[in-house]
Amino acid sequence: MIDLGILVVLGTLALAVVSVLAALKIVLWFLLLPFRLIYWTLAAVVLLPVLLFKAVVALLVAVAAIPLLLVAMAGAVGAGLLLLLVPVLPLVLFGVIVYYAAHAEPLA
Repeated sequence: MIDLGILVVLGTLALAVVSVLAALKIVLWFLLLPFRLIYWTLAAVVLLPVLLFKAVVALLVAVAAIPLLLVAMAGAVGAGLLLLLVPVLPLVLFGVIVYYAAHAEPLA
């Protein structure tokens, strides 16, 4: 029975500690809120030109990369077509030979 009493006391102490920490967090949050607002406002004013410059540079890089990507995609399509056509070439050659053999002109 003593063990149960110790567990109740420890649970109560843990709840008290968590409650005090939560109250402290709320108080500190409200006390530091004006400083956080000032900091993030200044950070936004300082970072906004940097972010705009970054967006412009990203746009220029994207515009420059589009033709390269188109060439790369055309090469990939060509390579894919060759990949599909090379195994079929013997069959095509055999079909051409059969076609010419079947449509040959008589000798006399």
